[in-house]
Amino acid sequence: MTPAPEWLNVPQAIWPLSDRGLAARLIDLATLRFLEGTQPYARQAFFADVHSIDALAPEGAVLARELANDNGDCQRLLLGDGWSVHLLLAARRPEVQVMVTASSASLADEVMGAVRQAVPPAQANDGKARLTLWTVGIGVSPNRHRRWVDTPRWDSIAANYPGEVGTALTHLTELPGPPEHGGRLLVWYGEPGTGKTTAIRSLGHEWREWADLHFVLDPEAFFGSPEYLMHVVADEDLWDPRALSTSRWKVLVVEDADELIRADARIDAGASMSRLLNLTDGILGHGLRVLLLITTNEPIRGLHPAVVRPGRCLADVQFRPFTRAEAEAWLGRVAPVPSGDLTLAELYRSCGDLDPVTAHRQPDGDGRYL
Repeated sequence: MTPAPEWLNVPQAIWPLSDRGLAARLIDLATLRFLEGTQPYARQAFFADVHSIDALAPEGAVLARELANDNGDCQRLLLGDGWSVHLLLAARRPEVQVMVTASSASLADEVMGAVRQAVPPAQANDGKARLTLWTVGIGVSPNRHRRWVDTPRWDSIAANYPGEVGTALTHLTELPGPPEHGGRLLVWYGEPGTGKTTAIRSLGHEWREWADLHFVLDPEAFFGSPEYLMHVVADEDLWDPRALSTSRWKVLVVEDADELIRADARIDAGASMSRLLNLTDGILGHGLRVLLLITTNEPIRGLHPAVVRPGRCLADVQFRPFTRAEAEAWLGRVAPVPSGDLTLAELYRSCGDLDPVTAHRQPDGDGRYL
C-alpha cells in the first residue's frame, strides 16, 4: 500500500474556547492522531449494558484526559506506545463507545481485542426485556435510548384477558421464534383500559430470546420520513454483542396509531400508509427481521381494509371488556360486580387496586361575597 499524499495530513487543530463544549472537543482530540496520519488505523466498537469504564484500560495505558459529568457520563483518553484509546460512557443507556487509533492495523486490532476482553460479562436480567425508544432527533440520525423494563410473565397475567382475547395472546406468546409464514403486522385494537400496553410488555418477556422491543415515539415522523424509517429498520442494532446473536428480530411498537390506520388514513396520512404497508409485506420489508405491532382505540370497522386484509396480519386481536359473568369470575368475592361490561382497569379499580387522586370543585353556596 502506497503512503498517503502529503495533502491528506491535517494540521494541529486549535479551538476557540466558546464554540464547543468540552465533550465534543475531547472527541476531536481523540481523533487528531488519526487525522494527522501518525496513527492512520482506527477501530470502533459499542458495548451496551456496561456501567463503568474503570476496568477497560489496556495494559500500559496512560491517562491523558478525563471528563466526568454529573449525570454519570464519562470520557477518558488513554495513550500507549503507538496507539490511543478513547472511552465514552453514556450512563443513561447505559453504553460504552470505544475508539482505537494505532500506527498499524495489527496494533489497532490487538488493542481493541484487549478492550473487548476487559468488558465484563453480560448481567442476568430475569424478568426484564430490552427496550429501545426512538425519536426523530435533530441531528444526522434519529435519537435512540436503551433501557431494561420490567416485564410480566404471560402466565401471571393471562387471566386479565377474557375468552378469545387470552387465547389469541397465548398463541402469540408461545411462538418459539420468528414466524416462517404469514404477515408481519400485529394489530391490537380496543378501548382504553383493556390491557394492550401490559400485553406488549409481556410479549417482550416471552420473546426475549429472539426479539427486542423498539418503541417509536413519533409515528407520524417515522412513517413520514424514509430516512428515519430506514435507519431504524435496517440498522444492526445489537444490544449486547457479548451475549446475543446477530439474527435477532425487532418488534417495532407504535401505540395509539389511530391517525395512521383508520379507514380514511390515505387521505390524512398520504404516503405514510403506503410505507407502513410496504414495511409489513412489500419490497421494503423483504429480508428485514422486523415485525410491526400497532395498537389503536379504533373499532375494527374503523380500520383501513388494507391493514387487516388476510395474509398481511400475523395477529388481529380485539381487546374487549369483560362481560358481567367474566367480571364476576375475575373478582370472585373481593368486590361486588358493577353492572355492564367492564374493562381491566375498571376491574382493578373495583377491587381497590387503582385509587385515583381526585379533586372536585364544590358548588357555590348562598351568601357569596361579590
